[in-house]
Amino acid sequence: MANFLNSQDLLEASRLSPRFFTRCRTLPFATVLAFLLSGVRGAVQAELDGFFALLANRTRLLRLVSAQAFSKARQQIRADVFERVNRVLLDLVAEEIGFVRWRGLRLEGAAQN
Repeated sequence: MANFLNSQDLLEASRLSPRFFTRCRTLPFATVLAFLLSGVRGAVQAELDGFFALLANRTRLLRLVSAQAFSKARQQIRADVFERVNRVLLDLVAEEIGFVRWRGLRLEGAAQN
């Protein structure tokens, strides 16, 4: 999955303009995407500080980017990137775990309590 998130193909298909995400900065494309996929639930700045602390393997919060810089970076990404990431993730899960299929469709069920 990391190789896919860092791939040039995904970057080119997912940025809104060819001039976005061209320089090596604190918020490269893969980092912005990984943060968006991490399930942000709290204040963006607090979540960013925790995310970068985790990346740096630190226990204390680490402020490397502002919420405003992150907001500007995420506006440069096409919304349909999540569909591509979801497809690749489901394919990886299917390879590792597999899905029960019935007439070519993935079979899912829920227990009734």
